[in-house]
Amino acid sequence: MGLASIVRPVDRLFLLTIVLLIGCGSDSAPKAFITENATVETVTTEDGLELDARLFSGHQDRIVILLHMFNSNQTAWNPFALELQNNGVSVLTIDFRGYGTSEGNKDPGRIDRDVRAALMFSREHGDQHAVLIGGSMGGTAAIVVAAEELVDGVISISGP
Repeated sequence: MGLASIVRPVDRLFLLTIVLLIGCGSDSAPKAFITENATVETVTTEDGLELDARLFSGHQDRIVILLHMFNSNQTAWNPFALELQNNGVSVLTIDFRGYGTSEGNKDPGRIDRDVRAALMFSREHGDQHAVLIGGSMGGTAAIVVAAEELVDGVISISGP
């Protein structure tokens, strides 16, 4: 299953959302967490940190994992996560180590561990197919992990 089969139903909205996210990516003000359409989850990394996550349920065997930008948190993806969920796609968002309420210190050099933990979490919950989408440092981490793990697609938005 390719990336197109997961995001095709929302191509126009997807592009619009990306433009909006790029335009507001530097906003460090926290946004409200969505909990009515998502379950609050904990993702544990290989080095024992607990990361705050939201799971927006859709199809049972495929998922999009959204990875936030530098100086942001998982709430930056709320509108896109909801749109994907409304189109039947499961979504997992996480706060990287040291961001939001996730444990640890901010360390962009180690967030690939956080992405691997999110991927493992999704596989343990039955998702056979995963697409990684990240902005800024999240985009870079998505590429690093996609080079080493089996994923169906990767999108890096302004990854350094």
